[in-house]
Amino acid sequence: MIAHPTPGLVESLGEAGIFAYRDDLNAWIHALMFLRDPKNWEEASRRAKARSEELSATSDLDTWCDAVESLCDLGRREFLSVGSQPEYNGNAL
Repeated sequence: MIAHPTPGLVESLGEAGIFAYRDDLNAWIHALMFLRDPKNWEEASRRAKARSEELSATSDLDTWCDAVESLCDLGRREFLSVGSQPEYNGNAL
């Protein structure tokens, strides 16, 4: 990815980014010419894919879902162990 080096893009792209200042036409041309070389394109693609995998929230999301589901299971077990339904106190469940 070629991008202007704003703080957020530098942080999110890391080493996977190719940076060129938005008003520096020569830097953009140089970056594009650099990527025309198949070896450079392959390496840039590899870095971008690796960075994408680093930023993936899949494992965090799985952990969060497991934690929420375990709370639901715990609540069901406590409810079933009491043997009767709780009284309604006016609060939403």
